[in-house]
Amino acid sequence: MDDDLKNFPYEKFPYGGVIKEVPVWEMVVKSVIYGIITISSLFGNVLIIVIVMKNKTMKTVTNYYIVNLAVADLMVTLTCTWVTLVDNLTEGWILGAFFCKLNTFTKVLSLVASVLSLTQIAYDRFFGIVFALRARMTERRASISLVIIWIFSIIVALPVLIYRQLKSREWLDHTERWCDDDWPVEEEVVGNFTRTTMPLRTAYFVSVSVVLYFIPMVVMSLAYGVIILKLKTTHIPGEIMDKRDEQQAKTKRKIIIMLITILAVFCVCWLPCQVMLLYTELRGNRSKLEDWYYHFEFAAYTMAYSNSVLNPIIYAGFNENFKQGLSNIWRRLSGDPGRRLTHVYNTYSETTYTAV
Repeated sequence: MDDDLKNFPYEKFPYGGVIKEVPVWEMVVKSVIYGIITISSLFGNVLIIVIVMKNKTMKTVTNYYIVNLAVADLMVTLTCTWVTLVDNLTEGWILGAFFCKLNTFTKVLSLVASVLSLTQIAYDRFFGIVFALRARMTERRASISLVIIWIFSIIVALPVLIYRQLKSREWLDHTERWCDDDWPVEEEVVGNFTRTTMPLRTAYFVSVSVVLYFIPMVVMSLAYGVIILKLKTTHIPGEIMDKRDEQQAKTKRKIIIMLITILAVFCVCWLPCQVMLLYTELRGNRSKLEDWYYHFEFAAYTMAYSNSVLNPIIYAGFNENFKQGLSNIWRRLSGDPGRRLTHVYNTYSETTYTAV
């Protein structure tokens, strides 16, 4: 059946599909939304990296993973956001074979790297607080784990780079181009019809979604639940805490709330994409997708990309060190000779499990 379609003389017949025509107002609205997402993400995530790298007291294990999240967010912003917008507003795929491969590869790469970074943060906090193991993850170990995270993420995303292909079809009056997967095909006879399937593709994407998104989200949620219970039961009612211990406990609680917020926002922002992915791979009817799907797809990607904007806002809202670092950078840029307030950085910096 596939051979018949490949050998069909399309160039002798006029294009029978519908040429996409996007209203001007829709182009403007979507471009503004994606412009805001892109600029905000670039500004916020670059600031995160600069603030952590420029301040020695902020170079903690947790912050290294937060910087890693910022790097993953920047990758998505630079290579996926504008590509999704262009693809949504134009007829067919106009960006060539390079971006056809790079777009999906970067999405998978960034998702896996982000999930593994969040998992490592949860792991470090879980053992550091629940089992009171200080400095379990040293800076050297953190650096090694980050390298492993990216190597593993690249390996996981490699099949997309291999099988994603730019396809084209020449009609009498139109050249049809689209970006699609070209995984090994199997034929299945259903009644009088022969149906082609890509079981390896289905197995790959379902595995990535379930093993590297849904399961880690559940495990991390349970881990933070145990951490919260541990923090609540650590202080015995009626026991008098000195001011320093009380401040440390307060700092730990605030950090955990920030990390839980980061996890929750990531989970919510990427959930529609995972639902969309599972729907496309597991639906019984392999016919052409309905119109509603493409609207949902654009909304799902918009939510996923907005996560790159929300992370810096969360850091600024919960982390006094980040606020102070932002203030110091502003003073340098504006040439303000005023005194730099650095006392926040020195608060309990010797306690590895409370520093962020």
